[in-house]
Amino acid sequence: MSTMKVFVTGASGFIGTQLTPFLRYHGDSVVALSRSSAADEKIRKASDVVPTKGLPPNGKRPEVGTVEIVRGDLTAEDVLKKGMQGCDVVIHAAAKIDGWGPYSDFQKITVEGTRNTLAAARAAGVAQFVFISSEAVLVKADGSIGSVDETTPVDPPPWAPYSRSKAEAEKLVLQANSPPDFETVVVRPRFVWGRGDSVMRPTLTQQFNDGSWRWITPLAVSSTSHVINVCHALRLAAQARGRGGQVYFVTDGPPRLLKDFLLQYVASQPGVKQPTATVPFWLLWYRESALENVPLLGYGVTREPLIGRQDLALIGRDVRIDDSKIRRELGYEPVVSVEEGVEDANA
Repeated sequence: MSTMKVFVTGASGFIGTQLTPFLRYHGDSVVALSRSSAADEKIRKASDVVPTKGLPPNGKRPEVGTVEIVRGDLTAEDVLKKGMQGCDVVIHAAAKIDGWGPYSDFQKITVEGTRNTLAAARAAGVAQFVFISSEAVLVKADGSIGSVDETTPVDPPPWAPYSRSKAEAEKLVLQANSPPDFETVVVRPRFVWGRGDSVMRPTLTQQFNDGSWRWITPLAVSSTSHVINVCHALRLAAQARGRGGQVYFVTDGPPRLLKDFLLQYVASQPGVKQPTATVPFWLLWYRESALENVPLLGYGVTREPLIGRQDLALIGRDVRIDDSKIRRELGYEPVVSVEEGVEDANA
């Protein structure tokens, strides 16, 4: 693979803080969008951490690429355009990732932010645009996803703000594809985990230890995506000229019981308890549905839900993803196994 100059949004987020060093240690130069001095510092610290997996073998590694930080946000199209000058690729990771809140917030950040980023990229002469989406776009009205691939229809329900906003942004990205001058690709990871996870793993650790965690029954089978495998897939997509307008799922491999994965990922830490309590999906679903359907409560909009249907749909039901397309067309293979990822997270 040749090296690139890559503009990254969401560079201070979970994927972004792993993506920047992954690109740099493959010889790519990175221009990172940052909203604050705190984000600047987070990006700087992360960019110098050498990835433990997924790099070329010793003796074949290119010179480490540079990192430049550009201050701005997704509403500042002029700042975006200026920062993108001379870049080969934009990898757009920024989004509102909560499972609840007014849809106007999701619209502003995820949808309009994507629209602005696309416009700036085209105006700056960027050739390749990679959008990080999610399996969440495939949530159905009954809260299921099931067995899916890239041909599964996208029609998220109105009660799922994260799913809706990602689906709208995906549509914008795919509509913007205009080869050969501007090609757009969508990459959909599922349940991203690994080193640098400062939200999900700490939250689950606390819930495992304080006894508040309940296994949802029947136990769900799920695909997962280690963050370095996601970075690997994003770099493949960034260099996949001629694949514009395509969507690619990326996973760690065959799906497994989500309970087994979480016990391995979370309860493998010293001193973390293994929860045994259970709760049926139908009970949570009907409770959350009832609360969300009383507008005066503001539940899930202005009040944080106990779990909410959006999050419940993503952790309480089967999500079996077929990622054979990215393996076949882009040559993707996982570079980190679940066992290696857990060991790295515990190091």
